[in-house]
Amino acid sequence: MAVRQIVVLRRLADGDPDSGDPRPRPRGVPAPVAVVGLLAVVALAFLAGAVLTGGNGDDETGGPPATEEPDPAEPVLEEPPEPPEPVEPALPEGTFFVTAGEGAGTDLGALADAIRQRLRAAGHAAALAEVDDGRVRVDPGGGPLAVPAMQSLLREPGRLEIRAVRRERPPERCADAAPVAQGADDDSLYPEYELRGQRSGLVVACYVLAPGGVTNAAVEDATVTVVDPDGDGDRSDDYGVDLVLSAGGIDAFNELAAACRPRAAPCDAGLAAIALDQVVLMAPRVRDTGFDRFDIQISGDVDEEEANSLVAALTTAPLPRGLEFSD
Repeated sequence: MAVRQIVVLRRLADGDPDSGDPRPRPRGVPAPVAVVGLLAVVALAFLAGAVLTGGNGDDETGGPPATEEPDPAEPVLEEPPEPPEPVEPALPEGTFFVTAGEGAGTDLGALADAIRQRLRAAGHAAALAEVDDGRVRVDPGGGPLAVPAMQSLLREPGRLEIRAVRRERPPERCADAAPVAQGADDDSLYPEYELRGQRSGLVVACYVLAPGGVTNAAVEDATVTVVDPDGDGDRSDDYGVDLVLSAGGIDAFNELAAACRPRAAPCDAGLAAIALDQVVLMAPRVRDTGFDRFDIQISGDVDEEEANSLVAALTTAPLPRGLEFSD
């Protein structure tokens, strides 16, 4: 039995004559091992090809086919659209602008206040005056004055003077002569017109005024009042104006009164002329040598319109000369 087994083993190693395959097998390499070796060679060849082609042989550079990625969208810098031009509201009809002239150096707020006061005193209370871009804008509103009349009124500075009357002259003496410059230290020749305070019309009186007196700065208040009847049966001219002067203004006024009451120089005529812009509004007679600053009344055949005009003249701040007007 032992011999027989050995013979069989040798035949398997050298070839099996019964299998019909006379080719000898390689000695020392079993068939399963040869198959495994063959597969290993194929695998190595495949791997070598993969390494040479970059892993999958899709391109020559060793990577997948190049695909261009789109660049990320870059931000675009653009100017924002311009905002629409602001639409300025339409100005009220008749609006005009006032400037003080080159180099005048006027406080525009004070100028606007003075313009409002002047127009209100003239009976045009609806007018508005406000500072607007280096000028004063005047909106007329409703009232009795047309724009040309308002501008004519504002061209007059409105400088008030209460001065002693040295003497009266015939009206024709003032008919052709322009009033002298305000603030003169010498005697001044001022007219009085038929239409009070106007620079047109018939001259009804001519006054030689002495220097000094008081101006707007001395007046604290003035109000219209109704006075006692004068007995002429006409109540339409029984109006007056109560005047209040400042503490400093009353001293200058009493100096004038002390000369006017006895008709002494420089108030030889005994009258105190109330003038606005070098035109006499009225020249009442002075009845006493001294007054308390709260105890001054102007009266004598004064109607209501004249009283209101006088109050306006007494209480309105003066305007600078040379105002300029534009639409």
